[in-house]
Amino acid sequence: MSFLNIHSQNDLNQAAQLQKLSQLQQHQQQQAQQQSQAQQVQQQSQSQGQNFSPQITQRGVNPQFNILQQQAQQVNQLRQQQQVQQQLQQQQQQQQLQQQQLQQQLQAAQAQAAQSQQQHSISPQITVVKEVWNDNFQIEFQIIRQLITQYNYVSFSTEFPGILARPIGVFTSTNDYHYQTLRTNTDLLNLIQFGISLSDSQGKKPDNIHSTWQFNFKFDLETKMISNDAFESLSKTGIDFSKHQAFGIDQFDFAELLTSSGLVLLPNVYWTSFHAGYDFGFLISLLTNNLMPNNEEDFLKKVELFFPKLLDLKILSKSINLKDNSTKLSLENLADDLNIPKLNSFVSTGGQALLTNFCLIELKNRSNDINKHLGAIHGLGNENSTNPNNQLPESSNFSLSVPTPQQSGGLLNLKNSNNNHNSNSLAPAPPNLGNLNQFNQLLNSYEM
Repeated sequence: MSFLNIHSQNDLNQAAQLQKLSQLQQHQQQQAQQQSQAQQVQQQSQSQGQNFSPQITQRGVNPQFNILQQQAQQVNQLRQQQQVQQQLQQQQQQQQLQQQQLQQQLQAAQAQAAQSQQQHSISPQITVVKEVWNDNFQIEFQIIRQLITQYNYVSFSTEFPGILARPIGVFTSTNDYHYQTLRTNTDLLNLIQFGISLSDSQGKKPDNIHSTWQFNFKFDLETKMISNDAFESLSKTGIDFSKHQAFGIDQFDFAELLTSSGLVLLPNVYWTSFHAGYDFGFLISLLTNNLMPNNEEDFLKKVELFFPKLLDLKILSKSINLKDNSTKLSLENLADDLNIPKLNSFVSTGGQALLTNFCLIELKNRSNDINKHLGAIHGLGNENSTNPNNQLPESSNFSLSVPTPQQSGGLLNLKNSNNNHNSNSLAPAPPNLGNLNQFNQLLNSYEM
């Protein structure tokens, strides 16, 4: 072999080696690029919380790398979709929960509004005060008998000629003095009007029928005693005394129907009034058709017999925090504190009974327990005396104070007495009496 041939062969070998070297470098570059891409994919997977890592051999990238990469991408997309769906489901659940809470709040607000509306909304039917005279009082009592079994809360008010007399004597207590004042005036005077309003324990009233009545009694100004202030005050309310004289209800007929009406003598009927001493005093006098008992204890026994469940709003109002909780609190002031709307009909005796009913229901809602106040009458029994000095008039003998009356028929001039005709106050008034024949007959029954 010649030198030229050897040299040519060597060149060929070198050229082949160079070509292989070039191919090897290209392969290494491709391998480096693939490794770089694999690292990028791995970093992306790790950043998305994935644990996928492509398999790389010492010699190079696994031939299934592209397939695995596609599968990893699909898995990532699927997991992302699942995460989005979970987030949507959580959001929907939160929205549903919020809607349920809002619905519950709305229902609670509606229930409260409905209750408040039931208590304070004044519908025309509720405010109707049925006037009762001699020609329709039996029919109205039939309606009352039908309603009382379901609407057993009886709120009432009375209209009487004022407080015209006071006892003078030695008394065992301030309550005894208050009772003797009540006793003398109840025996001496006659009712003019009696208002009554029915509801259930929640204040609900019957539909499509009236539930408040005003009974108008026979009253003759020529024979019955009444203070001048009471006469003027009643005249301003529109009372027609001539109509009372002609068409008024006989009090004994009223007492007879009241006894058999299902309103009295039953323990499931709740009677309610405001400052109720005189109200129950006149009713006891009517129902027993007799003079009042000589002592307070016997009177309270009769009250318990005819009215086993009674409430005095004057006492019940002390159990809650009111703006005006003084001893001079009136029914109208109590209604203002309880945010009860004002109505023109409240000035009448029947309207006062309706207002008493509204106040009772509101006080029941605010008081923790009204049962502890059952049977208590303000100024009587175990109720504390309203006389701050606890001073009683003293005299050796019991009698009625009798100044010279100023009268015209049965109308008494008591302009300086400052008596409200329906004040229900147990405080004694300046005693001016008319109709001396009637008074002298009554005085004989009080001799001790």
